[in-house]
Amino acid sequence: MLKIVSAFDQSRTFFSDFFAVEEYDPTKRVKVGDLSIEFALARHYIQGYSLSILGTKRLVYSADSGICDELAQMAREADLLLCEATRFDSSDKDWGHLEAVEVSILANKAKVKRLMLTHFWPDYDYSRNIRDAEAAFGQSVEVAEELHTYII
Repeated sequence: MLKIVSAFDQSRTFFSDFFAVEEYDPTKRVKVGDLSIEFALARHYIQGYSLSILGTKRLVYSADSGICDELAQMAREADLLLCEATRFDSSDKDWGHLEAVEVSILANKAKVKRLMLTHFWPDYDYSRNIRDAEAAFGQSVEVAEELHTYII
């Protein structure tokens, strides 16, 4: 785990100073109370995993990822896809992040019920990206807000 954060912080206790940390086997399902969590490898330049969290409904979280079959398969028929849409400009070929329209196309193909975008750079105005995403998705697209509670 320290290898993951080494790009940002060299402290050996980066997480454990604040959290009870346990590593998981991404090939196995994890149970947390009434929830079941599955993982799929994300397409990012630092190894990471998308998550499918199943309770009475199913939330899929992309993590940082480019377009990949694993994310498309995991998102299939999700009640809510919470997906990063960091890439601002389609001419930017950053393979570790998605653009809002790409996310919408993926969500449509996967028959996602609700789509919520997150992980925007603060220096950019994403309003056009979000409008284009709604047009591609064919319905409204939500934007995640810090400290807000959402019901699935």
